[in-house]
Amino acid sequence: MTEKLILFFAGLAVGVAGILALNAMTDDEAGIPDGREAARLSTENADLKAGNQELRQTLEREREEFQQDLAAVRREAQQALAEIVPAAPVTPEVPTGADLGRPSEAQIEAAMREFAGSLQGVIMGEGDEAKRKLREFFARVDAADLALVVERYKNESDMEVKIVIAHALAQSGRPEAIEALTDIILDRNRAFTDRRFVAHGLAFTGNPDLHPLLLDVATNDPDRGTRANAAFGLARDGVDEGLKAYAAATDEAFAEQDPAAMQYLSGFYLLGKPALPYIRERLDTYKEPQTRVTLIQLVKKEKDREALPVLTRLVNDPTAGKAVQDAARQAIELITAPEEED
Repeated sequence: MTEKLILFFAGLAVGVAGILALNAMTDDEAGIPDGREAARLSTENADLKAGNQELRQTLEREREEFQQDLAAVRREAQQALAEIVPAAPVTPEVPTGADLGRPSEAQIEAAMREFAGSLQGVIMGEGDEAKRKLREFFARVDAADLALVVERYKNESDMEVKIVIAHALAQSGRPEAIEALTDIILDRNRAFTDRRFVAHGLAFTGNPDLHPLLLDVATNDPDRGTRANAAFGLARDGVDEGLKAYAAATDEAFAEQDPAAMQYLSGFYLLGKPALPYIRERLDTYKEPQTRVTLIQLVKKEKDREALPVLTRLVNDPTAGKAVQDAARQAIELITAPEEED
C-alpha cells in the first residue's frame, strides 16, 4: 500500500509540472508556424490536450483510491490500538441541577403543564417518573420564583389549575414549599378550597414527617373535605388513625346527603385491602341501592372472602332490590371461582 501511495504522489507531481509548463509558454517560445507545420502542430496540440485530459482523469481516480486506502489504514490502526489499549468508557456529561441554569417563567409554566398531564397517574400510584422529573426541575427553581408559585396558588381562581399547583409544590422536594403549604393548611381563616387542595397534595407525598400535620388536620379542620383529604393521606400510608378519620368523614357525608359522598367511596377503591373491614360493615348499614352496589364492587375487586356472609344475605333479601341482589350474586361467583392455574 505504501508503494502505491508513492506512485500516486510521483504521478501527481509529473502531471502538475506538465500542466504548469504548458500554461507558462509564451507565443515567442512556442513559435507561430505556418501551413502544414501549423496543421501538424495543431494535431499534436490536440493530442496533447487529450493526453492531459486522460492524465487528469487518471490522477482523479488515483486520488480517490488513495483516500480509500488512507481511510482503511486509519481503521486498521485504530483497531490495532484498541486491541492493545482498550478505550476507557465514555460517560456523557449530562447537566443536572444548577448546571442547567435558573428556569424562566415560561419553563416553570411548561413544567406545570407537563406535570398536570401526569397528575392522574400520581394519584393512582403510577407517577414515580413524573415526580422524579418534577423534583429535578424544582431543584433549579430560584427561591424567589418558588415564592411566586406559592403566591399564584393562593390567588388562582381556576380550581383545576389550583390543584395542580398544590400537588406540584407538595412533590417539589423543596422544604420552603412544604413550609408554605403548612402555613396555608393551618390558617383556618383561609378559604376552605385553599386548605382542601393543599391537604390533597400533601396526602400523596408518602412523607412520614408530614403525618403529625395530616393527623391534626384530619381531626380538627372545620371543613369535611379538608379532613377527608388529610385522613386519606394517612390511610394511604398505612396509618390506622387515618383510615378511621376517613371513614368518619365518609359517614358524615352520607348522613348529611352531601352530593360528594359517593366520591369519598372512590377513595376506598384506592386504599384497597386495608379498607375492607369498613366496607363490609357499611354493606349492612348503607341502604341506598347505588351506594350498596358501589361497595359490592369494592369487595368484588379485592375478592374478599370475608364479605361472603353479608353478600349472601343481600342475595336472599328481596327488599335490597334487584340491582343489589344481582351485584351481590356476581361478586359471590367471582370470589368463589377456583383460581386459574398458570
